[in-house]
Amino acid sequence: MIGNNLGLIELLLSGALGIGFCLYQYVAISRDIARSKRERAEDGQSAGGAGHAEGEHRLDDR
Repeated sequence: MIGNNLGLIELLLSGALGIGFCLYQYVAISRDIARSKRERAEDGQSAGGAGHAEGEHRLDDR
C-alpha cells in the first residue's frame, strides 16, 4: 500500500524542501536590503540617489 504512494511522498518532501529554501532566501535577502537601507540612511546618503559625490554632475547643482 505504501509502495503505491512513494512517488507522491517524494514529491511532497521535495516540494517542501524547495519552498522552504525559497522562503529562507527571501527572508535573508529582505533583511540584507533593510540593513543596507539603514546603513545608507546613517551615512547620510539618499536611498534613491546614485551615490555620486556632491557637485560631480551638473544635475546635482539644482
